Amino acid sequence: MELIIIIIDSKFNSNPTKHILDKIYITIIYIVPTKAPLTIPFLFIFIELNELADLIRGALFTVCPYTDATQSGVVYSSFALNTPVIATNVGGLSEMIDDGKTGIIVPPKDVDVLANAIQSYLDNPVFLQQMSENIAESARLGKGSWNVIAKEYVEIYNK
Repeated sequence: MELIIIIIDSKFNSNPTKHILDKIYITIIYIVPTKAPLTIPFLFIFIELNELADLIRGALFTVCPYTDATQSGVVYSSFALNTPVIATNVGGLSEMIDDGKTGIIVPPKDVDVLANAIQSYLDNPVFLQQMSENIAESARLGKGSWNVIAKEYVEIYNK
């Protein structure tokens, strides 16, 4: 299967080739099957928020293969659009993703496990759809939903 991959990198430096090869702070945000010949263009441009939302909205899933991070706005941006995530187990990413329910957590720097997770999404559209539904349900009823947050604030206030 051929793929289009758009890479967004918030830590871009002056040597893009070295940076890409080091696989540091690279976030693959858009993967979609295509019949076109496989080419991966690297465009080092700033993407506005509305364009980022359009990219994530059109994605099957997002991949955040960080080797070091404390958190990632890409995860919650993806969840806001019901897009499942594959992320490495660094920083607080595993606290953001319910492994197997809203995304998949993989070990950092393990290319084989990351590739298997990506392949599992591509091979299982029903699994991917279920994850999207789980994300939507979590937004409505989970610990990050506004109803739960408001209820917790009221409980704190009433103590």
